Amino acid sequence: MASLAVQLADSVKKLCEFWNSVRDAPEDVRAISTELELLMSVLTEIAAGAQHVEPDVALIAVLKHCTLKVKTLGRLFARLMPTLFRLALACTDGWASERF
Repeated sequence: MASLAVQLADSVKKLCEFWNSVRDAPEDVRAISTELELLMSVLTEIAAGAQHVEPDVALIAVLKHCTLKVKTLGRLFARLMPTLFRLALACTDGWASERF
């Protein structure tokens, strides 16, 4: 259970780093980064606590579900990368003119 939480926290950290690198993003996009950072903190706490207790079936199910959602989010980010890169290069009115 601890290793699952650690792996998930690492994946979330990579997503956080990506969103933190996006400049001039709208508020709702910046909120994603904040929410991911909070999730990473929770996962880190779970990993630390899981080393001292027996595996919890419900918690394992939640971690597996989170893993699927983080993978989905990662795929979404991968699809957005060309658009984000184009915006970064354009740098004129950036996010305001782009529609997702």
